[in-house]
Amino acid sequence: MIWWKMAVQSPRGDLSYCRRFHQTYIGSHEPRHLREDFCGTALLAATWCRGGVFRSAVGLDLDRPTLDWGARHNGEMLGGSAQHQLALLEGNVLDPADSALLVPFPEAGPEASASQSSASDETHLLRYLRHVAAALDQARGGIFVADLLGGPAAERDLTLPRHNSTTGLGYTWVQSGFDPVTRRMTGTIRLREMDGREARRYNFHYDWRMWTVPDVRELLRQAGFSTTYDASAGDGGRTSDTSGSQEASGSDSEESEGEADFQPHEDLDPEARQRLQRGWSAYIVAVLAPQPG
Repeated sequence: MIWWKMAVQSPRGDLSYCRRFHQTYIGSHEPRHLREDFCGTALLAATWCRGGVFRSAVGLDLDRPTLDWGARHNGEMLGGSAQHQLALLEGNVLDPADSALLVPFPEAGPEASASQSSASDETHLLRYLRHVAAALDQARGGIFVADLLGGPAAERDLTLPRHNSTTGLGYTWVQSGFDPVTRRMTGTIRLREMDGREARRYNFHYDWRMWTVPDVRELLRQAGFSTTYDASAGDGGRTSDTSGSQEASGSDSEESEGEADFQPHEDLDPEARQRLQRGWSAYIVAVLAPQPG
């Protein structure tokens, strides 16, 4: 089982890495089930299901209109009977009853997905991570994957115009208001029309607590995960390369498209480590090892 949440999604690259992490840390059996917390429009979960009839996914989010939009647009890409592979639920990941709703496919393997950006303080984040560990398959094991960003590039005011080569649409990422004491950062995505004008009515606003890799690793240990790993990319990694495709078939070759240059931190060369001084993006992979017997 894979547990996942990403702030800015490039589904093909994200899923390729997830499958690679699962094979490396859990075993050779193909993961079947993905859980996506704070799922929004559930693009990642829907793309996962599209990779094969044996796959299933569930997503949880607080915002019903967003879930409905995702069901209409991303869920429909599954087509016909395949739509039963995806379940989108409204609820709070910090509520044990709502969190328990996310395991409607008991026969599925142990993958899941989740993002820390909405957990605003250490108590809430630890509580959430304990729910994650409890929901994973204790017998077969599973992984929890999340992404983090940080460094000076994530802590200063900036405006970055971006373009999605797949959809042809553009947007501007506006970052402002980082507080070094509370480590909270606010940001806005301003979509642009095809003619380049900003479509202000489609703005997305974020209020994030910026966690460090050591902080999250320690909380994962307290939550009951046996091991954690990180894979890093310099210069903000994912934050500076967000042109991922909006659809994928799920095959190995196609899922590999859209990957950023993520490497285990200990394998980074001196030049890559130098780039981390400006800004970084990292996957955190928490492993719940299979129980013997």
